[in-house]
Amino acid sequence: MYAQVIFIAVIVVVFWLSITAAQRLARRRFQRMVSGLREGDRIVTVGGLYGVIRAIAADHVQLEIAPRTEVRILRRAIAGPAPVESSPNDDGELTSMANEPDRGTSS
Repeated sequence: MYAQVIFIAVIVVVFWLSITAAQRLARRRFQRMVSGLREGDRIVTVGGLYGVIRAIAADHVQLEIAPRTEVRILRRAIAGPAPVESSPNDDGELTSMANEPDRGTSS
């Protein structure tokens, strides 16, 4: 009887420790990402806004979301760096600009 209770308690403790360790790791990664942001970096917010950082303050950033349109957002509203932009190809399909060949040189 006591062995079963101890076994269940050990499982609960291990489960709790694994969850809190994962949360700590995610929090540290987020803090490192946010502290590494600089003016001119392209980001995406948790709400889905894409923009370029124009100014950084202690608890918020000034984000340019369109030419001459800036919004102030909290640092914790930053989801991460924006993915590489895409552009339409000749067929109208979106392709990653990072995978486009260098058109300025000939092979």
